[in-house]
Amino acid sequence: MGAVFLAGGAQGQQRNDTARYLVPDFYKPVPGTSRDTTFKFECYNRHDSIINNVDDFERVFFYSVFKNYIDSTHTYKDAKGAKQFLPVSKIVRRYDKVGKATWMCISYPANKMSELEEDKMNIVRTDTLPTSTGIAIYQYYKTTSPDK
Repeated sequence: MGAVFLAGGAQGQQRNDTARYLVPDFYKPVPGTSRDTTFKFECYNRHDSIINNVDDFERVFFYSVFKNYIDSTHTYKDAKGAKQFLPVSKIVRRYDKVGKATWMCISYPANKMSELEEDKMNIVRTDTLPTSTGIAIYQYYKTTSPDK
């Protein structure tokens, strides 16, 4: 198990809370970047409503991964009439809770679906991240395809 500490957070504030979260290994609490592209997870409840600040991951029933980038080949005019490059956001993957310990992964670019089973007893990594009120510790449990 490795620990990662990312610098940042609120400076000058006393940190007094430690929150621990058990999450699937496919989840990323911090957006990832690759050159000019950002990949961001969004979490949804059982009614498919977005959860902006997740404090209980047992209430997350859907995860969506969005790819955000600027399309330099297309422009639009802003309110002042200036040309701007077009910002693009599209879903690339979705994870749906379909059973007590089962997720369905939908990969949109490949148009493929797969099933993942949870193994909450198998922690594959740990991240420690600063928050505005303290520290968040994410423990990631293993998810695997049942046919592997």
